[in-house]
Amino acid sequence: MKSQTLFADAAPDWVGSHPVLFALLIAAGICIVFPLFWCGVVWLISRFGWARLATHYAIARPPAGEAQPVMCGMVSAATYRGVLRFQPSPDGFYLWVNVLFRTGHPPLFIPWSDVISGPIENTRRCQFVVFKIGDPLLATVRLMGISLAGIPLASP
Repeated sequence: MKSQTLFADAAPDWVGSHPVLFALLIAAGICIVFPLFWCGVVWLISRFGWARLATHYAIARPPAGEAQPVMCGMVSAATYRGVLRFQPSPDGFYLWVNVLFRTGHPPLFIPWSDVISGPIENTRRCQFVVFKIGDPLLATVRLMGISLAGIPLASP
């Protein structure tokens, strides 16, 4: 019981005598801990499918040009709402995430020759374009809210 009293008395004295230092320590802790925590969570999300695609299809940076925002997307088990960008090209398609989600998510270029199928998948509330990528299957990518123009495998 005496040790609790000593600890309780010591903490308020230090904090009371150095309030600016205490506030700076808390701010520094938040500025260091939160970004590390955020990067860790985003990196863990990438392990659910994006990382498998990145081993084969990662590129240095997203392409220049007009990209379509994706309303909702799934890469295997991971769901991405409003953070994906999709850009089709004659040779394949580019897929990347916003800068805040880039940890563990390098931009991808997936050639059409590696896309096994591209059917439309209807659920009760929405419609997804589905890309099964790789042979053997590396990941399934489902994208909602994209234009089908320039996508040779998907039919409306």
